[in-house]
Amino acid sequence: MLRDDRMAGRKLRLADGLEIIDPQGAMLKPTVLAPQPRSLVGSRLGLLDNSKWNAALLLKTIGEEMGQSVSLAETRMYRKENWGQLAGTALLDQIVGESDAVITASGD
Repeated sequence: MLRDDRMAGRKLRLADGLEIIDPQGAMLKPTVLAPQPRSLVGSRLGLLDNSKWNAALLLKTIGEEMGQSVSLAETRMYRKENWGQLAGTALLDQIVGESDAVITASGD
C-alpha cells in the first residue's frame, strides 16, 4: 500500500468556518507500508518511545490495554535517544528482531 499524497496540505473548511489542514506534507518518493497482521494474538509488541515528555506514559498505557484485550505474548518498550532525530540502525534492527508489530507515539 502506498501513501496517497493527494490530500497532503489540503484544507477543508467546515460549515462553522473552522479549517482542518492535513499536516502530512508531501513525500519526495512513495512510502511502502508494512503489511498489517491479521491478528496480534500471541504476538510480540514493540513500543517505541520517541523521548518526548509523555510518550512513555502513553505507550505504557496502550501496551497494558492491548496486553489485556489482545492476549499478547510479550510487550517491550524501546526508546529513541532524541525526539528530533531518526532512530539509529542498531535500535531499529533490535526492534525488528524482537517484535512482530510496533507502535510509536508522540506524547506532547
